[in-house]
Amino acid sequence: MMIPGRTVLALVLAVPTILSGCGETAPTGPDTDNTPPPPLAVNLRTDDPADRITVSSEPASSGAQVRLCLNVRTGSGWWKGVGVNQADPSIAGDRTDGDRCASFTPGNLTLTFWKAKGLGVHTNVGSRSLDLTRYAGHRVDLTWTAD
Repeated sequence: MMIPGRTVLALVLAVPTILSGCGETAPTGPDTDNTPPPPLAVNLRTDDPADRITVSSEPASSGAQVRLCLNVRTGSGWWKGVGVNQADPSIAGDRTDGDRCASFTPGNLTLTFWKAKGLGVHTNVGSRSLDLTRYAGHRVDLTWTAD
């Protein structure tokens, strides 16, 4: 039996369309990837070249929030502050205060850094972004190691 040329052409054009309906379907719900984010190991600098801040993370029991903690470990031990998505400090303290923590909604956070300078004047020393979108339920430490 011979198939007319038009029929063959119609089949050649129809097969990809028919086959595209087979196999996997596109996801219809939210991303359910439960892979934990990698531990953070980041070094930040402010606009003051003397400053060094290390960023580290670990899983914690803070639910849907990210727990951001400031640790002042500088030689001077002077006051430091970090504004989280705002200009004024959200968390602040000096070396004698130990860890100062607050919880925030995960996301791409803007961190505004402050420190005591001459005569103890609290001075803005710049802002940096830190993407903590995947760090819900984690503790993130900002350890100020040099000033």
